[in-house]
Amino acid sequence: MTQVHGGWWIFTVITKLSTILWELLRFINNNSSLPITSLGYFTEVLDVTEHSSCRRQRPMWQINMFKKIVIKCELMDIGFVGYPFTWCNNFISLFSSRARLDRCLVSKSWKILFLVVKVTHLSSNHSDHMGLLVDWGVQKKLQGKKKQFRFEDGWCLHKESKDFVVKSWNLVKVNDPDRQVFESVKQCCLGLLDWKRVVLAHFHKNLKDKQRRLKILQQGTITNGSKKKSVIIAKEIDRLREVNDVYFHSVTVQ
Repeated sequence: MTQVHGGWWIFTVITKLSTILWELLRFINNNSSLPITSLGYFTEVLDVTEHSSCRRQRPMWQINMFKKIVIKCELMDIGFVGYPFTWCNNFISLFSSRARLDRCLVSKSWKILFLVVKVTHLSSNHSDHMGLLVDWGVQKKLQGKKKQFRFEDGWCLHKESKDFVVKSWNLVKVNDPDRQVFESVKQCCLGLLDWKRVVLAHFHKNLKDKQRRLKILQQGTITNGSKKKSVIIAKEIDRLREVNDVYFHSVTVQ
């Protein structure tokens, strides 16, 4: 259970559909008045349009059974933003199969509690499933003092940062030695912050471009060539994120 908006609600993470799990959800729904949300891998689709395969379609009896279970648990699907399928078997061409097996189901009382909610399908570097990002429109205002300048050890690994320090240190010239040190340190801080902004902007642009290329490959026709390219780009994205953790400790884009 978790608490938001001053009230409690039940949050369940689904890793694989099972009879025991659905019986538990039905039990919770019948014996609790708390709002419910279930997020994760349900192994089945709710409609034939949520499955794409050149070889065979999903049996209607399986789809209808899943629908009945969702109705019995008094849950509803809240939709999504992004690519329509969350899973792909990664087989080539005619053997390829895609489906929306991951979703967010909520009770009516939960939907009333969170009027503005959005589920986004996120591309994954290595998994055959996409990630789910749920934004229920609740933001906490962070209050505090202005963030102080902190020199990151990882910057020393970047040659350009050393050049910026030397250049910034020699920009200011004053007669007082003590004042000279103070002004030089101040100028170095400003120079490093400017350098970090420029480098981060280029870094995030490069990372976002690779993520876009990977997304196109994953959502397009799968071939041996596209699979090899996907592996290479996924490794490049991992490397960029590692570099980001070492140099900048910033939040990377999705």
